[in-house]
Formats: sequence, C-alpha cells, structure tokens
Amino acid sequence: MPALNMFGRSWLVAADDLPVPMMCLMVVHAGWCTVVLFVYERAHQGLESHCPVGNAALTWLFGTFLCFFLCTCLEGLILRHALKGTILQPAKRRHVCTFLYLHFIVTIADISFTILGTFLDYHIGNSCYVRNHVHTAIEVVIVGNYFIIACNFLGVALIFNVFAHLPSEEKWNRLFSFLEMCLCMSKSRERAREKEGSLSHIAICFGEVFQGADLVPSDIAAGLVLLALQHRRILESETLGCSAEEGENSGEKGHVDESKHISVELGNLLEEGAHYARWALASYGWMLYTWANPRGGLAMAFSGEGPCTCCTWHTQQIFRGEHRPTENLDKAALMTCAGIRAEDLYYVSFTNG
Repeated sequence: MPALNMFGRSWLVAADDLPVPMMCLMVVHAGWCTVVLFVYERAHQGLESHCPVGNAALTWLFGTFLCFFLCTCLEGLILRHALKGTILQPAKRRHVCTFLYLHFIVTIADISFTILGTFLDYHIGNSCYVRNHVHTAIEVVIVGNYFIIACNFLGVALIFNVFAHLPSEEKWNRLFSFLEMCLCMSKSRERAREKEGSLSHIAICFGEVFQGADLVPSDIAAGLVLLALQHRRILESETLGCSAEEGENSGEKGHVDESKHISVELGNLLEEGAHYARWALASYGWMLYTWANPRGGLAMAFSGEGPCTCCTWHTQQIFRGEHRPTENLDKAALMTCAGIRAEDLYYVSFTNG
C-alpha cells in the first residue's frame, strides 16, 4: 500500500509487492543475456566477409543484449528501492515508478529490436553464415525474445486494474458481475440488483468495508493471514493459560471449574453456530456455494446442468427472450450445504421478500 499510480491510473500492486517479481525477472534476463552474448560470439565467428546485412544482424544482436542488460540493471534498482521502508512508509519507495517508466521504455526498445531481427532473419537466411547452426541459434534468440516479451505482457495484464476509475461499490459490483459471467450465471438487471439474493450482496458488503481505502489484493490477503495467526495465537494462549493455572493453582478449583464451564459454553455456542451457518449459507443457493467452494460448485454445474446446457440456456435467453432457470443448481447446493435429501424438501424459494 498504496497502489502504484502509473499512466494516469492505479494498479493492483503496490511498490512493496515488487521484490519477488523483480528478482524472478532479474534471474531470467541475466540468463538470457548470457545466451544472447554466446550467440553473438558464434555469429561473429561464423559470419562471411563482405556481408553488410550480416553486419546489421550483429548490430541487432548487440542491441538485444544491451536491452536485456539494461532491464536487468533497472530491475535490480527497483528491487533495491522496493525493499526500503516498512509498509507504512511509502515515501521511501517513491522512486519505484520512475524506474518502472524507464523499464517500460527499454522494453519497447527490446520489442523494436525483436521485430527488426525477425525481418533481418527473413532476408538473410543462411546466405551470410558459414555454419548452419549459427542461423539456428539466431532463430532461437528471436523466439526466446518473443516468449519473454509475451510473459511481460501477461504480467502487466494480471496487475491491470480495469475498474480503477469507478466508485468503490460499483467497482466491486463489476468484479462480481464478471465472476457471474465466468460462472455462466444469468446477469441481473441494474434495478433488481439489490433485491436478489446473489453475489451482488457480497459486492455491496465489500464496497462498504473497503470504501475510500487505497488497498491492493496483497494487502487484503496479508490482513486475513495476520487475523488468522492472531486468532490461532489467542486460542493457544488460552489453552496454555488454563493448563498452567491448573498446575500451579490446584487449590483454586472453583476458578478453574468456572473457566472450564465458560470454555464449554463457548465451544457449544460455536458448534451450534457452525451447525446453523450451513443452513444460512445454503439459503443463498449455488452462487455463494461456488464462491466459497469453486471446485465443488463447478463440478456440480458440469455434472448436473452440464456445460452445454448452461451455454444453451444463455443462447435461448438471447434469441428467445427466455430466462435461465437456476432452481436445479440452487437446490443441489442447498442439499449439499445443509446435508439433506431431495425428498425432505417440500418447497424452496430463492427470492427475497
């Protein structure tokens, strides 16, 4: 935190999230620099004399090596600055965006050199090289350049925030609508969104909780991990405290019995809440079940409705104006969460009100 702000928009990462990706890129680019330098040395030895196009190919190889070397140096600088300060000291990492802009410029130059190398290889072929394996090595460099560039663009796409310009509640609604589309659910109308028991309620909750907070997904994940660790530490300290108190203060049985009684009541309360929580979650149907258990929800859709049936209903909705019935999936999720049989269900309605 806070999120990176580049090219006029915020991204899904912060400056303190960059050390691990930059370390991986440094290793890859440093190794590729070694490969390009080795191919340059082989091409220089296997080049025929008086071949101007071959000299242009050598210039291209040196330019490619220079681009990857500069990328490696910039990634080292980004790594060094991203490790400065704590999570609450973003000012010490203010130069990260500048180095990222420079890295972007060098990447554009690398793309240009790769396209130039493709055209040069197409026109030269084996005409300027004494050995055939030199031409094969150059082709390997070209293919490797395209692969590394594609991986860079994939990484940029993963951290690109599509809904950065929207308000908090609308942004979460769009994210959960995208999730519904990926799960092949029927999309609700805007005016009926708040009246339906679906993922839109969870989106509204997320929008209210994180409204005005400049957070990235890693901050939320780190917060959940810290809460889990704190909760586990509290439970362990309570258990150790009770055992130590029983060992040292054996005479104070009344206090120990009272603590045991409170612990038993708390355990029963939690057990009862866990029992009824299944029914509360089951009432939301297949959508919430799939969000909590993606593997089970998708397996239920493929085994019950089937992928073709899901797409068929989507086509019918477009061409015939029909709505896709989700009662079968909702009912199956209800029986799975609550642990009941189909003959025990008399009437089920998944519409609020």
